[in-house]
Amino acid sequence: MRRVAGCVVVWMAAAAVAPTLALGQDARALFVQGAQAYNDGDYEEALGHFRASYEAREVPVVLFNIAQTLVSLERRAEAIDAFHRYLSTEEELDDARREAVEVTMRELEAQLAPVRVQVNVRGATVRAGERVLGQAPLGEIVYVDPGRTRFVAEAEGYRSAERELVLEAGRTANVTLRLEAVPREGRLRLRANVHPAMVYVDDQEVGRAPLEHVLPEGEHELRVEARGYADYLETIGIEDGARLDRRADLEPRDRLAHQWWLWAGIGGAVVIAAALALALTLSSDLPPLSGTLPTVRTP
Repeated sequence: MRRVAGCVVVWMAAAAVAPTLALGQDARALFVQGAQAYNDGDYEEALGHFRASYEAREVPVVLFNIAQTLVSLERRAEAIDAFHRYLSTEEELDDARREAVEVTMRELEAQLAPVRVQVNVRGATVRAGERVLGQAPLGEIVYVDPGRTRFVAEAEGYRSAERELVLEAGRTANVTLRLEAVPREGRLRLRANVHPAMVYVDDQEVGRAPLEHVLPEGEHELRVEARGYADYLETIGIEDGARLDRRADLEPRDRLAHQWWLWAGIGGAVVIAAALALALTLSSDLPPLSGTLPTVRTP
């Protein structure tokens, strides 16, 4: 690796004259500052300048310098990522330089821990520490720096999953990250005109009013009960992330007894029933009652 890194320093000095011509003014200045910092042994400063140069203008030669600076910082896994990006974006790359880069990558991989990462949600972003490995599904093997490493998978609409492992160079590790969907739910805030009043949602007791209760998104059957009152019934709709306010006004059961029209109806029904009973009693099919007069016949 010392031999390869030494070649880079020489190449970077030349790159400051030729390839930087393709850079804009700001990107070129940052590139030259990075090369100077690298030659001075200030690799952290060099990395900052190279990354700023690449952000100003995405030129492949800058990726090569970023990768080599990461090698000098012993951040080998990140260096491999930068080398991969360099090989995939540099269009004017001769066979000799490609071979040199690939040899360097193989040497780096030998010093890293190979890891198989499986994630149950396609498109989830996977990180190893602060390093983004990519979106699931990842390749067959990713290379990670040895030591204690925390793997994290994140995706919109899911709770993040994480696992921490101690990795060894050259020893393959397997990591499985399972994300759980975040339930879509809202809140019901309920008040009632009667205390105490018991609240049921979908026939499940949830507490006494007043209350605030979390419910899954969708329609639910609400019922509020209180002794001496008619049940309050309603179908409610819960939206994700929203709160639904409801007031349950329960009617006393005794109020039914004081409705005059109800008793008028009942009285009418009693009169009709009595008339029907009398008519049946006087039916011609029944024998005459004792003491009744015989039928009067006309001549």
